Amino acid sequence: PNLLQRLMSNPLLEKLRRSRETNAQIGGFTFVIRRPTQYQISEIPDKERADNLTTQPETGEQKTIRIAKDEAMLRRFVVDWKDVKEIDIVPGGDPIAATFSADLLIEWLQDKADLWRELTTAVWSVYMAHKEEVSESVGESSAVSR
Repeated sequence: PNLLQRLMSNPLLEKLRRSRETNAQIGGFTFVIRRPTQYQISEIPDKERADNLTTQPETGEQKTIRIAKDEAMLRRFVVDWKDVKEIDIVPGGDPIAATFSADLLIEWLQDKADLWRELTTAVWSVYMAHKEEVSESVGESSAVSR
């Protein structure tokens, strides 16, 4: 097997990834978000991070660029869903569980601007909450070691 196959099948790696997962309740659905790592966040330009962490009016080209970047982020960090049925996605669909795929998620959310925005915000919020926890624990351990 190639390196990618070995990494994907490593049980400890899968446990590590699952440890970064959290459920986000949005619009009556549950989305499973895998918190971005510090490295993954560092790959995102500062300007993009600032735009996602603050509410600023957007126009024209800037909005198009941000949507493309949000799409990449959703594809990477939303890894599953619960409570989503075919009928939720396709009018007249069956009331059975819809199998998650990033492509299906993006296609569906392109007509659901409110879910798109809330889910993007949730990914950032999960990261920021973790960052705050780490900062607090580092501060506490520094105070104890003095």
